[in-house]
Amino acid sequence: MAYFQVFKLYICIQNSFLLKNITKLIFCCFLTVFTCQAAFEFDSKTANYDLSGHIGLFTDQSQKLSIDDIKLKNFQLNSKSNFNLGYSNANFWFKTELRNTDILNETFAISIEIPLLSRLHFYLYDQNGNLIKKLITGSETAYKTREEGMRHFMFSFSPIPNQKYTLYTLAHNDFGTTNVPFKLDKKANILQFYQKETFFLELFQGLLIVCFVITLALFLNFKDKVYLFYAIYIFAVFCSRITIFGFMFQYLHPENPEFIPITKIVFILVMATSFINFVPLVLSSQIKYFIRTQKFFYIQSAIYLSLLVYTISPFRSLFSTDFNRYLINFMNFNFLLSIILILTMVYKSLKHNYKPAKYFALAISPLMFIMIYLMLNNYSVINLTGIIYSYPFEIGFSLEISLLFGALINRYKIIMNEQKLDYETKIKTFEMQFQKNQEPIEKYQHSKYSNVEIIENHKLLQNYMQQHKPYLNPEINLTNLAEQLNIHHNLLSQVINQLENKNFFDYINSYRIAEAKAMLRSDKFNTLSAEGIGYECGFNTKATFYATFKKITGFSPAEYKKAEMLEI
Repeated sequence: MAYFQVFKLYICIQNSFLLKNITKLIFCCFLTVFTCQAAFEFDSKTANYDLSGHIGLFTDQSQKLSIDDIKLKNFQLNSKSNFNLGYSNANFWFKTELRNTDILNETFAISIEIPLLSRLHFYLYDQNGNLIKKLITGSETAYKTREEGMRHFMFSFSPIPNQKYTLYTLAHNDFGTTNVPFKLDKKANILQFYQKETFFLELFQGLLIVCFVITLALFLNFKDKVYLFYAIYIFAVFCSRITIFGFMFQYLHPENPEFIPITKIVFILVMATSFINFVPLVLSSQIKYFIRTQKFFYIQSAIYLSLLVYTISPFRSLFSTDFNRYLINFMNFNFLLSIILILTMVYKSLKHNYKPAKYFALAISPLMFIMIYLMLNNYSVINLTGIIYSYPFEIGFSLEISLLFGALINRYKIIMNEQKLDYETKIKTFEMQFQKNQEPIEKYQHSKYSNVEIIENHKLLQNYMQQHKPYLNPEINLTNLAEQLNIHHNLLSQVINQLENKNFFDYINSYRIAEAKAMLRSDKFNTLSAEGIGYECGFNTKATFYATFKKITGFSPAEYKKAEMLEI
């Protein structure tokens, strides 16, 4: 057991090196994945047909106009193909004029790479006004309504060469912003890109699972809450991303689309709650400098938990869609408050030269920048395109999760240094104690057991004696107590001799007399005689109990009880 304790201490000291290499490996993996993903994204952008300037937009605020009504409306031609329409309760209609100028018949497809639009309807008309194809889909309908089983929305068609076609598209989103990025390409190209994107997204999710398992293992090893909250945070990131990218809808509940918006918000709130509890723990050594700031973190955590309870409660259905939009706006506002609180905490930690805060600031900066950037995009302040628009949080989370391990490593080093100093202090204290009793030191001067082992096993012995009370067993001896502790009897003897300055039986009897004194003072044992109490405490004979009691206390059991009653 003592060898195990020393080995565990050695492993703990070496773990910072292990964590550092794990961090480098994770960072390189994430970087490789998204370098390749960026390359494929660039390739897809250059390969497809540009619809910029060919899409008209009409906004139906009433949500009551049918396709026949829409065909009579005037559409405002737009210079872009990527539409960000913010938080709105309107139906957005798009009109696109299409013509196949190739001689060969090809199958084309319109792709919209946003898996969670509530409603998405496609209506394709030929040049004579005849309806050629209709598709009613969206995250409000079952997953099977999507073409080719894709998580993205796709509408394929085979236009006759040199004929003109008109495509009307309805887009509406109840939860979140209405983003509609149109992409036109040959169907085979879209399916190929979709397969590549799916592979890299699944690889990203796999790396998140690896990070979760590593962090959970750290928590189980060190029992430190910072790793628990970080593990919950990574798990919530994983679940929120597979929900937003449609994997959860595709594999877990394809026939129950009503769970999609709830699941999305739940995991975002779990992510926010765990992170807001994680931050003060990472910067825990600096807490004394900003107790007031910490209180705001508790308030933020309570707000997120309240929103979480509301989201999963049956009362949510009593409120309108507009109320849910106000709720999303409130969440965005609360996220900004959280960012301000976190930055305040980091700034104060940096002022006190707390090294983990430097890594923490470096880790969260990209994600916070992306969050603010996306909020501006969602409220139509700016218009994003490219990989930052397509995979913003994947980029942010990759950098953040990798670099936060650096902050945890530095925090771990600080804790281990403090524990090392604590061990050194204990050793010096006990060495001073040894010097007062030269006989044990001379006796054990060639012992194979180190001071660290003696100290650790003394602590183990004390805890075991207090919790399990083996001294109550009259048959207890050095060998069977050592077996119970899973240590060698020679080590147990040295621990008792050196640190208690007693032999084994004097040590056991000291606990028995302490137990007897407690029983003599208690009214619960008034029916027991002094001899009976002696037997209850592990003594075999009345004579041994009386002699030992007199030796340790200076009184007989009866005299001790009488003295205690007089004091009362």
